Amino acid sequence: MGERLDKDIAMLKWRFVGGILLNILWGTIVLFVVFQQRVFVINKSGGIWESSSESRNDPGVLFIEADDHVRKFYSTFFSFTHLDYKEQTGERSYSLGGNIIKDFRKALVDKGFYNDIVANNYRVVSTVSKVKLVAVQGDRVSVAVSGTMVLTNDFVEETRAMNLNLVLIVIPRVAVLNPHGLSIEDIDLPDGANVTINKKKIDE
Repeated sequence: MGERLDKDIAMLKWRFVGGILLNILWGTIVLFVVFQQRVFVINKSGGIWESSSESRNDPGVLFIEADDHVRKFYSTFFSFTHLDYKEQTGERSYSLGGNIIKDFRKALVDKGFYNDIVANNYRVVSTVSKVKLVAVQGDRVSVAVSGTMVLTNDFVEETRAMNLNLVLIVIPRVAVLNPHGLSIEDIDLPDGANVTINKKKIDE
């Protein structure tokens, strides 16, 4: 009697475990199929929104993707060393905006933007503190970005503002290079938007 009971319990355990494994496998298959066909974004509250071709012009979905696209642009185009700034502001950034980024880079070069960075062997790390939605018009979204650049070398640390007005347009997604399916269409650096906020010696 006891031996049979042990066998029944063992069988129930195997069925329970087998059921769990089967559900996990089925869930994995379903998720694979769904994510192969759709793209999802997570909003600031932790909610998940589908970003399908039909919903991409939804202002909420579009702004979430624009916010992330802008942060990726800052962490690439405005984060570099005196040794690799040409690569960071060149080919590595072009997938985020194409020719407009080339034009913007050329304008910065003409203004001497990189001169002191190279001369002082600065390492530059840039972050975005706020992305403000200005307008959504069809497949275009306009944002105002507040950011900072922290420049350091062996002697000083300098913090500069880097505030931009950007217009982004919806384009086809490119998995790794441009997963948001957005491209920067226009970049405006207002007067006084790149000023020194703080500068101190490293040992202070």
